[in-house]
Amino acid sequence: MKLDALIVYEEEYLPSKRHRIPRKREVEEVVHVELVEKSRSDFSLAFTVHDYQSRLGADGESEYGIVSTEYLTDKENLYVEMWERQGALILQKSVRDNLEKKINHDLYWRRSNFHSKEEAMKFLEEKMNQYIMIDGVIYEQASEPRYVIATFGLGHNHGGTSYFIGEFYNPNISKHNYYNALEYDKMKKRALEIAKNRGDTEDIPRIQESNVKIEVHDPSMVKCNPQQEHDLGNPFLNSLENIIQGSPDAVTAGLSVMAKTAGMIEGDYTMESVDDSCSDMDFQAEDDYEMDEY
Repeated sequence: MKLDALIVYEEEYLPSKRHRIPRKREVEEVVHVELVEKSRSDFSLAFTVHDYQSRLGADGESEYGIVSTEYLTDKENLYVEMWERQGALILQKSVRDNLEKKINHDLYWRRSNFHSKEEAMKFLEEKMNQYIMIDGVIYEQASEPRYVIATFGLGHNHGGTSYFIGEFYNPNISKHNYYNALEYDKMKKRALEIAKNRGDTEDIPRIQESNVKIEVHDPSMVKCNPQQEHDLGNPFLNSLENIIQGSPDAVTAGLSVMAKTAGMIEGDYTMESVDDSCSDMDFQAEDDYEMDEY
């Protein structure tokens, strides 16, 4: 399938034969690019992610529930169907015009970085490599899905504890809260422990009964290793979470968090002291992983 891409770049020129110092001007040029087309037989099924999503139903109303998303692989990259979205609402499968519009949008907003046609074409090539057509359906590259445990609020059912499926690492969240697609049972056990420690009793049955899961069809495509790829997250947020998990109720947790934050603002605490206050929690998590050969 051919697409028309509008590249915009700078080029040097001489206004006349009498000029010796080159000037710069912006050039617009439409180039034709090819979307690679392949057969479904060239791919295998790596994962099926079962997760909550909002989709536009046949009646035009938003429908929220568990949706299954297939991740295909050519043994090098992962691909999922490309969908048009409005915020978090999934509208419809992408077609040629949607992809062309997206490519041109990305080219337009990066135009100031292109100081030659070669730079613009290199960026365009990199963008096109992220998409592929499989049996007439447009797919886009995806990162490996993984589990992440997240906490909110002050504990004791203020906020809560839950787990999600993501494709990247949040710099604020510790590596000890991330698990790869094969570690579902291990992740769920840890999520329940955190919910219990925080006093989030209302979340315990939700976690136990949740159907959010990564179904692994090809274990060889599970390459994610949070313990090597990520870090301990934000030390200050970790220290607050440590306080919350050690508090008997939400009020005490709130007062303790306020005191800790006030101390940071007034300079009574340094980031080193924050790291020290988190050390027990971090060492415990590391011990858990050592027991499991991580």
